[in-house]
Amino acid sequence: MVGEDEMYAMLDDLGVLRAAAARISTLRRAVREFLGHYADARSGPFAIYPRRPEHAALRLSIGWHQAGGPLRSSAGYTGGDRIARPAGYLAALLTTHECDHPNCEAGVFLDTREECNTCQYRAAERIAQAKAVQLLAEQQVRAAAVAELRARQLADEREHAHGEALEEDASLEEAAARRRARAAAAAEETARLRAELAEQFAALDAAAARPVVPAPLRPDHDEDPVEADAFPDEEDPFAPNHFEDEGSVPDLPAGASDESAARGRWRARTLWTRLRRPR
Repeated sequence: MVGEDEMYAMLDDLGVLRAAAARISTLRRAVREFLGHYADARSGPFAIYPRRPEHAALRLSIGWHQAGGPLRSSAGYTGGDRIARPAGYLAALLTTHECDHPNCEAGVFLDTREECNTCQYRAAERIAQAKAVQLLAEQQVRAAAVAELRARQLADEREHAHGEALEEDASLEEAAARRRARAAAAAEETARLRAELAEQFAALDAAAARPVVPAPLRPDHDEDPVEADAFPDEEDPFAPNHFEDEGSVPDLPAGASDESAARGRWRARTLWTRLRRPR
């Protein structure tokens, strides 16, 4: 029929249908209803005033291209308004009539070419709503600018009132940082010097020979035997009959044996030698 092939071609040019538009029953019914080719079209929204292919082109331009149909129907799109079934979306775009007047198309009556009052009222509402949104956005921008200006003023006032204290705090912090840096450098240098001294002492200890300590000539615990000629000029007080003339050596008690008498004389001689030894 007249206009169907032209509308099918427009739908196929969109490149989003899985088959030809003429073979999809949903689109075929929508195209025939839009053009008024159904026998029972009087019960539909376009019964009295059927449209033409140029009206379909206008709807596709506004409802598909300007509404982001190519992006919203793509495979990689993940938004909430994604078009999952392009055929059903296009069919609804052709058969949905927003105005209460069936002869109104895009705000103009098809029979008289006059502007639709209902659509004008709705357009005025949309314009007023858009202006309100724009005014609110401008107010928010102005409020943000005022807040930013006030923040800068407060910062300038704070710096003017506490500038000296802030500078002093900054200088103290810098001085503390320098002291910490010097202390860290001194500690590092001390550790390095200690390591070097330790290496030097280790090398000296390895190279130095161990001293030979001579044995003591006469330790206190040693008891050297008394030599017979230790005192050549002295008379032996324990020689036989040495004290006979002096009468200072008592006679041995009766019954004493020769062996016990010899031991007593040896102990007396040893004691006498120790007493005569120079201190």
